[in-house]
Amino acid sequence: MFEDFRNKADFVSWNAIQTACLRHEQSAELNYHITMCNLLLRACVKILSLKLGNQVRCNNLKIGLVLKKIMTK
Repeated sequence: MFEDFRNKADFVSWNAIQTACLRHEQSAELNYHITMCNLLLRACVKILSLKLGNQVRCNNLKIGLVLKKIMTK
């Protein structure tokens, strides 16, 4: 459902979509990997860990999660 939107959405957009899906009992449509990726990368930025951020990115590539734009700020 969200394939075209996946690479264009930011963190706030995905959270809004996930909330709406959960409220309407459509959790099967959600892709938690994108939100988790954002959360993990933001945490890496806060603790200034380039090494850990790179590991998160490499793991995402291994599972096939490739985002053109992960963080907006």
